[in-house]
Amino acid sequence: MSPHTDTLARSVLALDQRVLRAECFDALADALVHWAMEAGADGAYVGRPDAEGRLLPGPAGDERTRAYAQRHRVSIRQTEPEGQGPAGDAWRTRQVRIAALSVEQDNDADDGTPDATRWRTCAAVPLTYDGHDGGLLCLFARETDRFASPDWTLALDHVALIAGVALDRLRLGAEQNRLRELALHDPLTGLPNMTALAHHVEHASARSARSNVPLVIGVLDLDRFKPVNDLFGHDAGDHVLREVAVRLQAGLRASDFVARLAGDEFVLVLEGARDPVQALRPLFDRLYERLTQPFDIGHTAWQCGATLGLALWPNAPETTLADVLSEADRALRESKAQRDQREHWWRWALQAPAPLPALARDADPSGLYSPHLPQLASLSAALQRDAGSIVNEFYERLTRLPKSSVILESLTDFELQHLKAQQIQNLFVLADPGLAEADHRAMAMRVGRIHAMVGLEREELVRSRGLLAAAVYARLGGERDSGALQVLSRRLNRDLAWQTEAYERLQDERQQVLLSIARLAGTTENYPDLINRVVEILGTCDEVAGCSIGRPDRDGLFRVEAASGRILEKHPRQPGPGAAGAHDGIRVADLAWRSGASERCINIGTDPRMTSWQAVAKREGLCSSVAIPVCQPGHPPLAILTLHSAFPGGYSSAEQIAFTDLLQTLLAFAMGRIANLQGPTHTIPQATRQRWAALLRSDALQMHCQPIMDLRTGNVTKVEMLARLFDGSRLLMPNEFLPALTSDDFFELYVRGLGQALVYRRQWLDSGVALNVSLNLPSSALGDIRYFDATRRGLATHDCPPAALTLEILETDALPPDVDVPAELARFRALGVVLAEDDLGAGHSSLARLRELPFDWIKIDRSIVNLAGRNRSSVLNFIYQLTRLGHSLGKSVIVEGVEDDALLEAIAILKADAVQGYRIARPMPARQLLDWLAKRPAPPDPGAQPQSALGKLARLLIWEERINLVLNDAGAFERLAAIVRTSAATPPDAEPAAVPPPSLCHACPLTKFFADIEAALQDDESDSLAQRALLDAALIHRPGSAAYCLARQCLIATLGVGADAA
Repeated sequence: MSPHTDTLARSVLALDQRVLRAECFDALADALVHWAMEAGADGAYVGRPDAEGRLLPGPAGDERTRAYAQRHRVSIRQTEPEGQGPAGDAWRTRQVRIAALSVEQDNDADDGTPDATRWRTCAAVPLTYDGHDGGLLCLFARETDRFASPDWTLALDHVALIAGVALDRLRLGAEQNRLRELALHDPLTGLPNMTALAHHVEHASARSARSNVPLVIGVLDLDRFKPVNDLFGHDAGDHVLREVAVRLQAGLRASDFVARLAGDEFVLVLEGARDPVQALRPLFDRLYERLTQPFDIGHTAWQCGATLGLALWPNAPETTLADVLSEADRALRESKAQRDQREHWWRWALQAPAPLPALARDADPSGLYSPHLPQLASLSAALQRDAGSIVNEFYERLTRLPKSSVILESLTDFELQHLKAQQIQNLFVLADPGLAEADHRAMAMRVGRIHAMVGLEREELVRSRGLLAAAVYARLGGERDSGALQVLSRRLNRDLAWQTEAYERLQDERQQVLLSIARLAGTTENYPDLINRVVEILGTCDEVAGCSIGRPDRDGLFRVEAASGRILEKHPRQPGPGAAGAHDGIRVADLAWRSGASERCINIGTDPRMTSWQAVAKREGLCSSVAIPVCQPGHPPLAILTLHSAFPGGYSSAEQIAFTDLLQTLLAFAMGRIANLQGPTHTIPQATRQRWAALLRSDALQMHCQPIMDLRTGNVTKVEMLARLFDGSRLLMPNEFLPALTSDDFFELYVRGLGQALVYRRQWLDSGVALNVSLNLPSSALGDIRYFDATRRGLATHDCPPAALTLEILETDALPPDVDVPAELARFRALGVVLAEDDLGAGHSSLARLRELPFDWIKIDRSIVNLAGRNRSSVLNFIYQLTRLGHSLGKSVIVEGVEDDALLEAIAILKADAVQGYRIARPMPARQLLDWLAKRPAPPDPGAQPQSALGKLARLLIWEERINLVLNDAGAFERLAAIVRTSAATPPDAEPAAVPPPSLCHACPLTKFFADIEAALQDDESDSLAQRALLDAALIHRPGSAAYCLARQCLIATLGVGADAA
């Protein structure tokens, strides 16, 4: 990965954190613009269309960009000419669009800014969420096709997705604020509920104490309300209650407060009257006049009365709201009992409330959990009788709520009956006179957590609380003591508050999971590490009963590669997408793989797609799932992440969808980044990964060795140790099992491989053969101190001179970005070990890596050496230039992949230092090496004339290199021409001159060099005329000319190399 790509990737991950912390759209836009400028864009701004469809610029990267955006008010409408551009197209399609800018458009920036904007390309990123359009991020660059590069397109797709998730989170935040407001209000009337009443009274009583002005609490109950429900139905009753709420709010003063208690009961909080008995009479008269106005119910005018019980808040620290409400309710009952004889519709409580025992009050200041609640005993008994009817009525009302109806319809009959039975038990607990506050909180938190996991939206949770209270009151309100219903209603309010807290806690847990995975996505460079850690993190989430990551293999069978939970790691393999006889249980993943969109199973037990899996799911306690394709927008999936839940719902609430969407984008980014680093990986089932990891830690790991021959001496001085893994009767090669290894597995492989290599080296030395050993060191080792410590311990344990160990680092491995690589390599060099860059030419690293890092050796990769179907002259020339480059940097050069005598001869002529390959020896078990050394054939004579066509071609390349060294130097050119003229004037059968021509300088060290150039091509088997023609063409026409190329082709034909070498 290039430095720019790595910087861009890291900037995107940093953007994720800033975007997810944004608290409003402008903050989000600022973060996006800041990222764009930091990532390398020359200009950026965020715009939102006005009523006419033209972009209104918001945050911009600089003033020049802002001025440009103001001047070019781009239209997004298709009917406008500029609406056909990238901005309009991105807005309509909700896809990232990239386009070139015309020079005319670019150069008209006469806006008074210091520099005219010289942009050549632009990108438009749609900021959309949940089907809604939020705005456009517009980026500009002076470099043509800047944003069309693969790293930029991947980054922009990711930005579009993460911005959409952030916008959805902002929407959810606003919705949650609204829901918190709903949690403080009665869903039927819109009045504050008992929770809000408690908050208000806390402050009102404090004001009363400071001002020494009495605080009045009133409990209001409607008269003749029950017949409304009986005669006209509950909808009519609800209409009356809503109208009463409106009349109360209109009749009270601005400083007064009204809340709904339960059923047709309301609470009034009246402040500011120093003599409330006299001062509040006009207010009560006005209220009564409003409340007794007839209600229009269909075609009937129905008049309800009202009764009000009033109590003063005592100026005592031990007073509780429950105490005062109880007194007001007692006054209310007394007034109702004397309805026909009473003078006023209200009544004051004249007797001070009896204080509760101090211990009970200290333990329960709310008054909801005191053992002195005898009124709950009769309510509890009534619930024992009518709970079934109440719950049936409650669930009938729940079916009118959108989300609840979907979940309820997905349940089996057994699940529905179980759910109702659980609801009945919860009602019994809520009405239990002996209920303790801690027990109530624990139950509410548990139930709220389940509701959140099921996917019940918060708004419906609030509404369902009102529906339950209404169902209770409809059944028991006319025959029970209102004080008992009052306590039950307040317990229900507290229950709702705790359930809402459970929602918040679960949401916080989701955020922690996402932050952990975000950190993982930015640092992990190994696919097995990524998927194992992801399922491990998700497995800690209580909401996730089981999870897996998988994909189809080459045969189309869907394979689970990593799993966590109760079932998935034990579940048998399933046919994958498109496979014949595909298992029903995998069809959700199949659909996700095909569509590229998340697929949800609301209830496994009733989903016809999951028929074959229902028995397994029931046994393991799994009820629903979601299959999430890990892919960038517009790209095929890289894998499928499946989450299973122990509850119905399929992760389908708005908060759960935001969670899974962000999971999708983080994993897509991480897997795309790894694919860019390592290339595509093949599917390896989890069971196979685990088996190979276990074999790695056993005697199944065996190190084979491949000799490396020194070309100057022909001796074998070093062997490379290569890992092999025995899996039963199969011998696994590294390209098979290495992709399955995690970072811990790689470390284990290194430690065990190093140990075996040093043991074998000692055995060979004891047998009289001194050999150095070479071992691969993964690039990740440079950021992991364990490798350095293991190397130091290994050398000490086996009494091995550090110089006898070579550590090879693959060029194809990306170096850790957050590590001081030169310093880490220097640490190894300080041990005295030899360092080599392996597979030079196979990766994409820069020459700076070769120049700056302290390698002692470089190994030219076999892919460079391979001659099949390639121009042989070009291949040899590339090897020669890499060899010269290595030597010029002070490094020795090994050529890998040398498989025959001809190539070996050519490499020797090209002056490489050592070779490795099948021509020398195939990798062999280490115990066979001594026998091979004893029987190996004699090495080729490095000083002999080349015998092969490749050898002769290599000599030609060296000759051409020498020619090019002197052709641009006039003096050197004349000296070479004099040698050639002298040679040409000498008859073929003449005796060699004993003395050089006078024109040549005996003392000049270049004389032999020029003579060698002229003689370099001469041998008995070559055509001397072809040689002379090539030399003449070089001197007269220069290399590269048509005449020279023709002469070169003729000479190569005489060498027998073949036309493909010319």
